[in-house]
Amino acid sequence: MIADGRLVADIVHGLNKSVAVKTKALAGCVKELGTVMMTGGVANNKGVVSELEKQLNTKIIVPEHPEFCGALGAAIAAAEAWHK
Repeated sequence: MIADGRLVADIVHGLNKSVAVKTKALAGCVKELGTVMMTGGVANNKGVVSELEKQLNTKIIVPEHPEFCGALGAAIAAAEAWHK
C-alpha cells in the first residue's frame, strides 16, 4: 500500500479497523453488551479501542496497564493453586 502511495495514517487506520471488526465478530455471540473492558497489550492501541467502540456501539473501559491483566490473573491463579 505504501508503494501505491497510500498515507501511513490511512494504512494504520485500516489495520485498526480490521482488528476491531475481528474482535466484534468474536463478541458477536453475546446477546447484549453491558459494560465492556478491554485488556491485553492491544488495549494500549487507542485506534483499535476507538474503532471497537464504534463497531460495538458502546464505551470501552481500559485499565491503566491493560498489558498486565493476564499476567496478574495467572499469578493469582498460581498462588491459589500453590496454597491448596
